[in-house]
Amino acid sequence: MKWQIVAYVIGDRSEATFRRLLRKTPVEYLRCASYSDHRKAYRILLSKGNHQQVGRESGKTNHIERWNATLGARISRYVRKSLSFSRKLKYHHLVAKLFIIDYNQSCINTF
Repeated sequence: MKWQIVAYVIGDRSEATFRRLLRKTPVEYLRCASYSDHRKAYRILLSKGNHQQVGRESGKTNHIERWNATLGARISRYVRKSLSFSRKLKYHHLVAKLFIIDYNQSCINTF
């Protein structure tokens, strides 16, 4: 089963980037159970009561690890600088947005 992407941001794994992601995430999804690794930035969600920080061995973060691998495999500009690397940040964002639209569309078509 594929999961649709409901929000995304491009950035580092800092608390500021995570807060941007939270602002983009629909409220209904913030009420659901969620899991993350032990990054300090994700501790914000612990106060909600429906979030757990878990280790990789728990298997609860497998879907996001799979997503990261999919991005690396399908969008070479995320893996290394090459001929396909975006020199301008706006193109980097555009390619990510187009990929997510296409990915979400494929999720709809599989049902």
